[in-house]
Order: sequence, then structure tokens, then C-alpha cells
Amino acid sequence: MSHNKYLEYFLNSRGNRDLIFNDTLNIFQSKPINILEIGAARSLDFYNRQGDGWSSLHYYQYIIKNGGTLTICDIDPKSISTCQELFANLETSNVKFVVEDGLKLINEHYDLIYLDGSDDPNDMVLQLNAINLSKQVVLCDDFHTKGSLAIKYHPNVIIYGWRDSGHRMGLYRPNYLRSEIYIKQIQ
Repeated sequence: MSHNKYLEYFLNSRGNRDLIFNDTLNIFQSKPINILEIGAARSLDFYNRQGDGWSSLHYYQYIIKNGGTLTICDIDPKSISTCQELFANLETSNVKFVVEDGLKLINEHYDLIYLDGSDDPNDMVLQLNAINLSKQVVLCDDFHTKGSLAIKYHPNVIIYGWRDSGHRMGLYRPNYLRSEIYIKQIQ
């Protein structure tokens, strides 16, 4: 693997959402998985390691170590181009970059689907309706806004949050029959 300054920074820093990404990936117990990420990095600024788009590197690290595939899609060609730059000089034979509406890519091939594309709560509901929640794990970013409508139709969700902010992420797990709220203090 060649040098990549973004991966190097990623590995040597800590982001606000690392705990949630790690908890989610631990569900799969180091087995190979296929991941669909809807929404791509919009900026390569190191500051964005804390929030915007760098989730791709969490998923990349997982599939490099355990096997599987990562499909990253966005309707904005510029975001896909930025994300490809994030992966410069890295082995990407298991990574696919697609300019497309993520709703069109949702199918049962994926074990984990990460919803972080549209900011419209209606889009999140449409995406969740297309996913087989009895078989697939789904992590939803910005659940404090986009999940406001989704939770009415799909209430069996684990909600992760921070005490010092209103930011929330929602996690759907197969056969999970109740809602829980975890307020985590990220240091």
C-alpha cells in the first residue's frame, strides 16, 4: 500500500463518531461483509475527519482487514471525485465509486448500509422502506433531523448521541424489537 496522507491522519486521530462506527462494524465479528455507503466525502480538509464523509475510511479499514466490498455512491459527481481522492494510492479493487441515487442501489447483496446522503427525512423513509430490516444492518447519520420521520415508520432503532450536542445516529439491527437511546459522552 502506498502512502496516503488522509489514511495516515485518519489512523492517527480520533473522530467524534468512531465509537459508533466501531460498534456497528463489531456486529459482524470480523466476517467479510458487503457495505453500501450512500453519501460521499465532500471535503478533504482534515477538520472534516470529525464529521463529514470520512466514514468511508472506517469501512475501508474493515474490508481490507476482514474481506468484503465497499460501494460508495452519491448523486454529486464532485463528491465522488473528492472521495476518490481520499482513497488516492490505496488498494481499491474492493471499492466501487458510483454516481447514482443510492435508492437505486439498495438490494439484499449488502450486509451493512450507511445512510448519509440526502438531508430530507422523506428520502430516509424511502431508503429504509427499500431495505430488508430483518436481514440488513443500517446505520443512519443525522438521525436527529432525518430520522424524525423514519422513527414513526421504523421505531425499532438504537439511537446513539452525545450529551454535549444534539447530533444523533440511528442503528437498525435485524430482529431488534425495541427502541433504545444511548447517550454517549465522547471525549
